[in-house]
Amino acid sequence: MRGEDEIEWLPAALHRQLVQKELLSPAEAGELNLQLWKILRERTEPGGAILPHTHDTAEIIHFTRGEVRALLGGERTDCGPGDTLIVPAGAIHGVSNTAAGPSEQISFFIPEKGKENFGHTELEPDIEI
Repeated sequence: MRGEDEIEWLPAALHRQLVQKELLSPAEAGELNLQLWKILRERTEPGGAILPHTHDTAEIIHFTRGEVRALLGGERTDCGPGDTLIVPAGAIHGVSNTAAGPSEQISFFIPEKGKENFGHTELEPDIEI
């Protein structure tokens, strides 16, 4: 077991003002025989964003702090602590921090049953949150 304090915040190069802690890595998921890509704790600074993108896994995003604008498909919604967004594999999605302080979320990346090759992400540069 490791404490969260032992996990380093790392910048997410493809997004704006986003840092992440990898709570469960792909290797650790494999060692546990889980059909799971990874679990991330994410913090976005004011004005920052997880830019619109798709990936080949479903994602469950649970918001724990702050206020954000979330994009899922063509719909935008405001989310805050306690809200959960369910993102199907292949759906365009993103999150923008709309508050004066940081926002935080925990994201679970789950591949479809039986899928063996997963973990690919593509940015969608022509879409606004």
